[in-house]
Amino acid sequence: MTIAYAALNMTTRLEIERAVKSYLWYHSGVWCDFADDFTTETIDSRADDAMRRMLEEEHMSPESTAQRARSMRSITTQVSEEVSQDQRDVITLDAESIRLAYHIPAHIPAGLTTEDLDEEFVETFTIRWNDWQHFLTDYRRLANHLERHYEATYETFKEIHRPFLSGAHWHYGQMFDSDAYFDGPEYRVTGVNEAYNRSVRTCLDSSQAGLMVRIRGQITDISQTRASYYSIAWRCNATNAEGHECGNITEVRQDDYNDDMIKPNRCGSAECEAPANIARFSLVEAPRSKERRIRRAFVQEELVDSTDQPNVLVEFRDSVAKQVEAGKVVTIIGYVRSRPVDSKSKQDRNRELYVVATGLESNEAARDFVVSPDFQEEIGSWAEQNEWQTKVEVLTKSFASEIHGRDKVKHGLMLQQCGGSENTFGLRSDIHISIFGDPGTGKSVLMEYVRDMHPGTQYLTGERATRAGLIGGMGTTKGQLFGSSDSRIITPGALALTPRGAICIIDEAQHLDVDPAELNTALEKQEINVALSVKAKLTTKTPVILVANPKKSDNAKFDPTDPNRSIIEQAGLKESTQSRMDASYFLFDEKVGEEEEFRRAASIFDKMDGVDPSSRSSDILPRDFMRNFFALARTRTSVVFTDVAKEMLVRNQVEMRTSGSEDQVSQRRSASLARLAQAAAKIDFSDTVEERHAAFAIEVMAGAEQDRNPTFVRGALTKQTRDMKARLWEALQIVHLNTRQAIYTTMEIEAALPDAWDKEWGPVPNSLTEINRNLEALCADETHGRFGSLSRVKKNTFTFTNG
Repeated sequence: MTIAYAALNMTTRLEIERAVKSYLWYHSGVWCDFADDFTTETIDSRADDAMRRMLEEEHMSPESTAQRARSMRSITTQVSEEVSQDQRDVITLDAESIRLAYHIPAHIPAGLTTEDLDEEFVETFTIRWNDWQHFLTDYRRLANHLERHYEATYETFKEIHRPFLSGAHWHYGQMFDSDAYFDGPEYRVTGVNEAYNRSVRTCLDSSQAGLMVRIRGQITDISQTRASYYSIAWRCNATNAEGHECGNITEVRQDDYNDDMIKPNRCGSAECEAPANIARFSLVEAPRSKERRIRRAFVQEELVDSTDQPNVLVEFRDSVAKQVEAGKVVTIIGYVRSRPVDSKSKQDRNRELYVVATGLESNEAARDFVVSPDFQEEIGSWAEQNEWQTKVEVLTKSFASEIHGRDKVKHGLMLQQCGGSENTFGLRSDIHISIFGDPGTGKSVLMEYVRDMHPGTQYLTGERATRAGLIGGMGTTKGQLFGSSDSRIITPGALALTPRGAICIIDEAQHLDVDPAELNTALEKQEINVALSVKAKLTTKTPVILVANPKKSDNAKFDPTDPNRSIIEQAGLKESTQSRMDASYFLFDEKVGEEEEFRRAASIFDKMDGVDPSSRSSDILPRDFMRNFFALARTRTSVVFTDVAKEMLVRNQVEMRTSGSEDQVSQRRSASLARLAQAAAKIDFSDTVEERHAAFAIEVMAGAEQDRNPTFVRGALTKQTRDMKARLWEALQIVHLNTRQAIYTTMEIEAALPDAWDKEWGPVPNSLTEINRNLEALCADETHGRFGSLSRVKKNTFTFTNG
């Protein structure tokens, strides 16, 4: 008997017993022989009807149906259904279903009489009811006892279920008769009243102790499976005067909420009664001792929107422990208990709260947030009223509306919000984007808007983006999950903890401190081994935005004309990582017109004045609308290509690969183009990629550096910089052919360039700094021509090696 059960008064114990017997009596079907045309199949049929009614009345959510609806079916059906691999039989007790009792006939079934209720079930099941309403009252009371007195209710099920289970299924009769240690199926509790819904933060309130609650959250750290004894058989090893051991076995019920074993004070044999120090008790293993499998885990809020995120310790028992893993989002039914903070504070009256899970309503990858019916109707109406081009224009204008002149970047970020199709064969559907920008070019505003599109978006800076912080790894619990010893656990990073529909933003990526090979695997394969010594993997299925500044200093700008270092080198990133990006953009601090400068300044002053800049325009869609728009678009997970759209995309890829230009696009571009086209179809709420979607994807790709500067992905200089070096080298040889000087200063070369410069090359360079830097680069490259290579004599002075 548990401590909680022993503390209840006799009236409550009897109420619990009647409620438990009512459930077992009805769902075992032992009464069906007395009714006309009522079988266990009828019980299951009524359960299905009740499930549909509960869904319509929103007493049950679609994602929890598989677990919760079981409670209304017959015991025969429940124990035959597969809940988890290698499971024990499971009976689910859904409190809300039991309370509503939609699946129970409102009136006594035909053929069954009140005399039957009063007389026929006393001898075998020790239960009787005055009438059908009396039975219903007892049955419905079970819901309250599950929520308020779970332990006592669970113990009662175990004590009295034998005759009901034996009557429900021949297998149980056989097992109870043949195996003295068989204790029947596992019981799970789900569906507590909505009044007991709690967040991770609120369930830690001391007023929740002892309550059965519902919590939804994401598992961050989880232990290995342990065997936990709830009843231990202790063997007495005391010897008598003749040297014979006692050998008596005393069974002791353990405290479920204390990790310390409880031993008997003395031997239970009347002939021995040796005290503990003489008995020297030894543990008798299962099956004589009874144990359950448990795992402990930390659970935090599913949609992380704060740096101050509390987590709660949860203990999963029996088959539920097999169904949970790090990174998964779970809806837990459990009761709040307290325990010592650590092994050194067992006598301390200040204790920490934790949750003992009694059931699992849903177990899934982190999900997207749900769009309300009102928003669905509003968004659907807007989409039907506007043509494709109008939709794109309005969405682009509304996306970070205070940013102007960055439509190409906005297009890429909009498509990333939707992602590609999930019906791919081993190819990722998430769209990765990189942005290289000078300070003050709108990167922060764009990222702020992206963060606001989903409450679960992860944001971290390059300094925090270590392997553990970004990808994950193995850690130790330092005694937090089990006892005082350290245990190895999986610790997911930001990529693994980003919920479905959200994006992982890595700002200041120039400071990334992650092994490129591991990061590339996490980005492309979206699954990575945690450690070589442990067979554990983390799923990193999430779109990523890399935002990088120049690495040399916080206030520095990128120099696209630098003849020595590419943009990727200036940002300190690896070419292999950049090759995993579907679209990349350069945001340089370039001179703009007076009108654009006015808009930028006005936007800043509006924000400082507490005014949303987008509110000044009537054709800007509100953020709530945009947030729900993209969430609704993401619900189209399977998008296919029409033949026309596919041919257009294939032809474009072939043309870009065979154009004869030295700037050949990557083969990876075809997959990126497909993802962008599928995302465009989603924005149009279409399950097929049409010609207009393919054309838009090609336009978006043309605006990204993958098409504008294809060799940039491979770490090369921009085409503009390469062209400048090549033209200056050709012009310099013409100057030398005409003058034949032994040495040239930078000023002399500048003066001679206009006569040697081809007009088709564009403007003649007139900056001494730019000319000198390119001359230095030509020397470093050891570029050869008709007069040999260029060599530096001293500062700002050069000569040809073959004069």
